[in-house]
Amino acid sequence: MSIATYYTLSRQRCADGSRFNPRAMTCASRVYPLHTRLLVSRGGRKIVLTVTDRTAQGRCNLDLTPAAMAHLCPDYKTVGVLRVRIRVLSPPKHHHSFSSAFHKR
Repeated sequence: MSIATYYTLSRQRCADGSRFNPRAMTCASRVYPLHTRLLVSRGGRKIVLTVTDRTAQGRCNLDLTPAAMAHLCPDYKTVGVLRVRIRVLSPPKHHHSFSSAFHKR
């Protein structure tokens, strides 16, 4: 099990250079490389997310956009933090450190 929360950006750009969109199915992670596609699940709810940003150091594994968090937990604003399962669907193309990121966990 992993820990997920939600975030919004005061700055306009994510770490991959894309514009932050709170309605997009994206997330931030310090573990998974940018552009990795993840299947994130909680109970019977599942969502496919793309890593577009980096999280700050802390106990959280993923920071989700508000739309992604709402899909997993409709009352996410009162809950704040969720326990989720994460499965890698596809690694980013041409990323040399992908395999090393998983061996460090």
